[in-house]
Amino acid sequence: MNYINPHEISGKILTLIEEAQEELIIVSPYVKIREWYKLKKALQKAVKNDVKITFVARENCNQDLSDVFELGIEPILKTDLHAKLYINENTAIVTSHNLYYYSETNSLEIGHFTNEEKEIKELKKFVDVYLLEKPENSLKFVDKKKNVMQDDFVFIKEWEVEKLHEFFQDKYPRKNIV
Repeated sequence: MNYINPHEISGKILTLIEEAQEELIIVSPYVKIREWYKLKKALQKAVKNDVKITFVARENCNQDLSDVFELGIEPILKTDLHAKLYINENTAIVTSHNLYYYSETNSLEIGHFTNEEKEIKELKKFVDVYLLEKPENSLKFVDKKKNVMQDDFVFIKEWEVEKLHEFFQDKYPRKNIV
């Protein structure tokens, strides 16, 4: 992960949103974007381009999410949420910065970004397991004919994975099966 200077965080978040082509994950407990026109425009672009948007905000606080709904985004509300993550298919940002215009103009924030595939996968797994409450051992698969991600889950026990690994290792002894 790479450090982001405090005055560059909101710009990096905007760029991440604007560059999303397939998937966008926004995790921000506190959301207030009414006057944050650049952010609203970036989110409108993502909606218009049919980017799959997962938007998670805090449930047990008094906030107006009407601007998010007006953009056609239905937020997922989580009790006591405090994490802040912004992820697209190529980049992830972990920060103290909420999607709150006040944070953009007044707060001293810290952030890190990554474009490492492994780190992005780990952050997506956090979102799946802790925020979307999907089982840790669930797998998504791509329908090759339609080239789209399926939301179906295949549940595999650890011993089954070990058996598969042994089978492929025996069948292809010169390959490194992971």
